Amino acid sequence: MLQLVLTVDDGSRKTERGLLSEFSGIGAYEDCIAVAGDHYSVTVMESDYEDGYQISADEGQIVMHMYVTYGYGETISAEKLLRKIEALREWAESAKNSHKFSYEIRVGANYW
Repeated sequence: MLQLVLTVDDGSRKTERGLLSEFSGIGAYEDCIAVAGDHYSVTVMESDYEDGYQISADEGQIVMHMYVTYGYGETISAEKLLRKIEALREWAESAKNSHKFSYEIRVGANYW
C-alpha cells in the first residue's frame, strides 16, 4: 500500500473537503484523489488505527492510500513503485501550501 500521510494546519475535515473539491476523480472515483492516473482513497483518522484499511497514523491526520498490488504473488517493479512515489511527492509539493499541510510518504502492507 502506498500512503501519503498529511498533517494539516487548518482542520482535517476542511482540508479533506478542499482536496476532494479540487482533485477528486470522476464517477466511481469521486471520493478519491487522482494523482498521475492513480486514484487514492482518502481517510481522515478518527483514532490512531483504521481497521477497515489497516492503516496507522495519528488521530486527525489525513491518509491518502492506494494498493500497489492486489493479489497473492502479485508484484510491482521497484522502478514503477519509485515513479508512483515521485508522482505523489510532486503532487504533494504542488498542493501543500494552498491546502496547508505537511506530509510523509509511506509504503506498507495489510493482511487481507
